[in-house]
Amino acid sequence: MNFKYQWSYNPGTMHVHMFPEPGTFEFSKPSLLFKESAGRALIPIERTNGCDGKAVVTYKTEDMTAKAGQDYEAGAGELVFEHGELSKTLEIVIYDDKVSPTTVIRSNFGEKDIKKFNVKFMGIYAQVLSRCVDTTVFMGSLC
Repeated sequence: MNFKYQWSYNPGTMHVHMFPEPGTFEFSKPSLLFKESAGRALIPIERTNGCDGKAVVTYKTEDMTAKAGQDYEAGAGELVFEHGELSKTLEIVIYDDKVSPTTVIRSNFGEKDIKKFNVKFMGIYAQVLSRCVDTTVFMGSLC
C-alpha cells in the first residue's frame, strides 16, 4: 500500500500518521472518436498516484450536438474501483441513425457527419479529481 505520512511533534512525543493513497481519477483523453456503426463508445478512466482502498466515481452524460435518446443513450451512474484497480471502461450506447447530420465537417477527406456529447465526473468518493474531469465523445460516419 502507498501511504502519505504526516509528522507531528509535541515536546517529548513524536507522532507519525499514515494515510492511504486512494489515487486520483481522470478520463484518459479529453476527447474520443467513434463510428456510429460501432454501437457503443468505450471511454477509459484511469486511476493514478495510488490505488488503495475502494473508490466510487460518479458520472453523467450531457447533450452537445448529439441528443440523448436520439443519438446516444443518456446515462448517469457510478463506477466502483476496488482496491488495486487502476482503470475502468465506461460504456455508452450510441445509435447509428444515418439521418440528418447535426454538424458537417469539411476537410480534405470530404464531408463528414459529426455529432458530440460530453461525459463528466460528478464526484469521487475517495480523492480529488485530476486534470481531465470530462471528455467529449465525437461520433459519426467518419471512418
